[in-house]
Amino acid sequence: MDRLKAIVFGGLVASSLIISAGPALAGGDWHRPYRYHRYDDARDLRSDIHNDRRDLDYYHRDLIRNRRHLDQDLRLGANRHQIARDRRAIQTDLDNIHGIRRDIWQDRWELRDRFDRD
Repeated sequence: MDRLKAIVFGGLVASSLIISAGPALAGGDWHRPYRYHRYDDARDLRSDIHNDRRDLDYYHRDLIRNRRHLDQDLRLGANRHQIARDRRAIQTDLDNIHGIRRDIWQDRWELRDRFDRD
């Protein structure tokens, strides 16, 4: 009987400790006020904008390279398949540039709104 009481009592103590520790472990940043989250998010948005600008530079250089390649193929009289491939590459670069510019615009808008909510 004493053994059963010890097991039941130990189970109650263990379960109460686990239940009380649950909410503390649920939130990763529970010890930081909300205003710090805002600055962390702003830092993430700034790094996104920086990375998007780097990608934008890459696609601009790729667009210039593909346009030069198309001009060379047109001068040398390449077949229509090669010219179509060059034009598809140029259109892909233009689509990527448009998408990245849209992402930068959205990130800048979010960053501006993040500090206007005060």
